[in-house]
Amino acid sequence: MKKSLTLILTLLVLNAFSQKYIQFLKPNTFNHTSKEANSSDTIFWNSRNVSNVKIDYCLNYNNDISNNIWTSIIGSTPSSPNYYIWNIPNISGRVRLRVSDASNQNYSDLCDVDLELWDPIVSAKSLTFEGPIGGEDLE
Repeated sequence: MKKSLTLILTLLVLNAFSQKYIQFLKPNTFNHTSKEANSSDTIFWNSRNVSNVKIDYCLNYNNDISNNIWTSIIGSTPSSPNYYIWNIPNISGRVRLRVSDASNQNYSDLCDVDLELWDPIVSAKSLTFEGPIGGEDLE
């Protein structure tokens, strides 16, 4: 009985480690959400038992995934070393990133937050100077 239980537990553990797994890591936080178009950023993920990953983005992502249109960043790249340098295209708006198994997109993970991409020529960030705040002189 003890040998049977040990064998069952061993098989369960081995099965858990043989499952495919993808986890999107970065950019994935609120302090990393604004990016300039025509720049680059590094996308990081963890994976297990996945040879190649596909990376894509959705402009104006909606939680109703049936209406989302995904644009490929790269169709297939080796899952190891677990990062990809993305040359951000010349687009503006909110995008959501996704990393998936290149051979089976049922194994995927999304970035938890939208990235705000902005084109500095079209939508330049502005700075308003209102004057000195404590006795300084303007020259």
